[in-house]
Amino acid sequence: MEGILESRGARIIIEECANIKSGEKVLVISDFNSVGTAELVAREAWAKKADVSILIMPPRKVDGEEPPKCVSEAMKKVDVILLAVSVSMTHTNASKEALGAGARILSLTGVTEATIATEAFEADFKKERPICEEIAKKFSQGKEVRITSPSGTDLVLSAVGRQGNSHHCIIDSPGQFSAAPNIEANFAPVEGTAEGMFVADLSIPYLGIGLLSEPIYFTIKKGKITKTEGGKQAEQIEKIWEEQNDPNVYNIAQVAVGLNPKIKEAKGVLGCCYDEGTYGTVHIGIGTSSNLGGVTKASTHFDALVNKPTVFVDGKKILEGGNVLIK
Repeated sequence: MEGILESRGARIIIEECANIKSGEKVLVISDFNSVGTAELVAREAWAKKADVSILIMPPRKVDGEEPPKCVSEAMKKVDVILLAVSVSMTHTNASKEALGAGARILSLTGVTEATIATEAFEADFKKERPICEEIAKKFSQGKEVRITSPSGTDLVLSAVGRQGNSHHCIIDSPGQFSAAPNIEANFAPVEGTAEGMFVADLSIPYLGIGLLSEPIYFTIKKGKITKTEGGKQAEQIEKIWEEQNDPNVYNIAQVAVGLNPKIKEAKGVLGCCYDEGTYGTVHIGIGTSSNLGGVTKASTHFDALVNKPTVFVDGKKILEGGNVLIK
């Protein structure tokens, strides 16, 4: 039964999300930890009579680390790229350049065969697309965004001149990026404008952290994190940052709203493409923003999730206590 569910999920990825057609050049990028997922989606793409190749590389050390040059060069020469990797390649120059060359990219970071078999891939992506696009539009038109939460978040950021991004899990045009199954609307705040406190109380599905054993408190001034508090997991993050020796890793890079109604709670261990889609949550991205409409390139990027947020755009609520107010 599990195999049947995996095949159905993979078929949804190929047909509904990636919109792969007969004859298209498809590149599935994998690493040593995610070969099973790569083979699963490659089989379904081959069944659509696509021209499919798989590239397998060593796992990256941190999210956002560039792939080998042979991989980045191959990415510029295909129609569709499926990132079936265990460590994120989303915020890399390789992905940015491939998109510029016209490739469609679907990220499947951390998505295992078991994840593909879950109901997360049963979401009606076409139905949810207009809501996702409307929230992205609100971000595009907004000037100031404020996020609050019961756990203590109170963060204000500027959205002036920034484009909202609608990641509805569907890529059907050249140069389009999305990730599955995490339906989300996001934007990159203006550098240097974020001020306040962000309290992550759900998960950080990167850096080997997963579900949070206790909240992590990020103090944010002039667009960067100046203090991180919250026990062993907070110490783990600080250690990774120090090892990067890059001041840009503290940059507030992204604000995003999770919108997959089939993902009702974060799991922590199922990969970033699952947790960030948790319906009615907000996550901030920390580090690279250049692939989201910002100008900062850092050596890494990760997301931190908060539960039951309220989000204001120019004083008007679009989320309240985790309830989406856009219909």
